[in-house]
Amino acid sequence: MPENTEDKDYYYSLINKNIEKTFSFEQKKAIKDILGRAAPVPSRKLIDFRVHFWFIKRLYFVIFLGMNKRKLIRPFYSKSISLLNFAAGIFIIFFMIFILLLILFSIAYTVKSAFGIDAFSAFHLRDLARYLFN
Repeated sequence: MPENTEDKDYYYSLINKNIEKTFSFEQKKAIKDILGRAAPVPSRKLIDFRVHFWFIKRLYFVIFLGMNKRKLIRPFYSKSISLLNFAAGIFIIFFMIFILLLILFSIAYTVKSAFGIDAFSAFHLRDLARYLFN
């Protein structure tokens, strides 16, 4: 599926070519105008990060950051649900940051060990683990 499926020209191109030949210029223009109004226009976002996983067809990960331009009053709006969603979002963000920092630390520690760099001569990570867990 193309990236820009919200475009009116994309939807117009789906019309059978034999049928499209029978349209007059005014009919083509009217159809494109209607498609332009019917197709949703995505709002610009500061961050639009989309990851699709090839090994599982229905699994994807999306992060959007930007202004909410939808209707502010929604029929199912509830403050408790909104607060729960906010808390879950904060938890997920902190969890992702923690995992990212853990990965970066592991890579840096592996590179340091591979090159034989001894940053703290009297202190090692094994010593810290023994101190904390004994």
